[in-house]
Amino acid sequence: MKKFKYKESYSGWGISEGAKHHLRGNPRSRKKMRKYKVEKFRQSGKDFYNLIMTVKELENIAKVPLFDPNTEKGYQRLPSQTRIKNAAEYITKGGVFPTSILVNYRGKINFETEDSNDLQEWGTLRLDDNQKLNIVDGQHRELSLLHAIKKMQRDDLRDFQIPVVISNFQTELEEMQNFRIINRKQKSVPTDLTDRLIAKELEETTDLEQLMRAGRYKSYRKFKSVEIVKKLNEWEKSPWYQKIKQANVTKNQAPDSTVNERSMTQSLKSYLKVTDATSNIDKNVEMIANFWKAIHELCPEAAKDEKKYPYMWNTTGIYTLHMILPTVMELAKGEYTKEKFKDILQPLPQMKSEYWQKNGLLKGIGGLGGFNKIANDIRADLVFQNQ
Repeated sequence: MKKFKYKESYSGWGISEGAKHHLRGNPRSRKKMRKYKVEKFRQSGKDFYNLIMTVKELENIAKVPLFDPNTEKGYQRLPSQTRIKNAAEYITKGGVFPTSILVNYRGKINFETEDSNDLQEWGTLRLDDNQKLNIVDGQHRELSLLHAIKKMQRDDLRDFQIPVVISNFQTELEEMQNFRIINRKQKSVPTDLTDRLIAKELEETTDLEQLMRAGRYKSYRKFKSVEIVKKLNEWEKSPWYQKIKQANVTKNQAPDSTVNERSMTQSLKSYLKVTDATSNIDKNVEMIANFWKAIHELCPEAAKDEKKYPYMWNTTGIYTLHMILPTVMELAKGEYTKEKFKDILQPLPQMKSEYWQKNGLLKGIGGLGGFNKIANDIRADLVFQNQ
């Protein structure tokens, strides 16, 4: 598998050196305790600590746990330059960020109560200065303030006050689970890491056999789709070798990629719904690779030129062709070889390179509705031409 220089992931994002330092975390540490006056409250049996920090304070003690495609550690996307700049413009014109930034401390919490009532407690929170806080929610707010300070010469914003809530989840997995809940279930923030996070969570916390026995097929399919796509991208004999851009990998780092990992994973839903979900993942990878090898041999020009024939290589191609894959498998009657797939697909008018060319018949067709229409036409041709 190709290794990416993770540090270079920041290039092109317009992030200052100080912000890069903030994202990665400072390896230097001082052996002392940090003390904060906080308000303690509880939700669902978990303790949280509320306080106010300035931008410069938060920059010094917190980092963003970005997903590293080499180690698969971390769980957040690279920040959006556009969101950072827009938020910085907003804040420099008198804007406000009254909602809390959620940070997590994985070490042992030392809290001394000084006052309390029936709802909450007040006191002193002590944290090991050697341990950085992880920003679980709010990285763009923090980075926009840093951008305003360092790129827009707004040094006065170093003392800008930010509401902060500290949680105390002990592992990256717990942290990640809460990040996923906040960003998928509580607010509609797009994330190309969602399926990766679900797969990682299932693998680390769940007996996959018991998951199947409990009838949680949807959860298992998400795990399986991520594993299939990873292997399709990493296997040198796969038609999709290094064609799938992983999360937090830039186009410059994966110049041969034509689709992102999230799209490829989602496109397999139709296939996984009707196939044996417990079957071997490697066998699935080999079968899907054979399917695409057959298509490429039938459409050799499109297979060699992604720019002239983009619709075979982008979301149009992967969604529509994966939608018809279950029908092709049914017609193959268990013989999932490249040769058998070629025999089934060859009569189709869609199995000619010109069908997939730029500015051709597929121009302007998009979205699941459009993909379904194409797939329905191909499926009908498959059934009636193979009778």
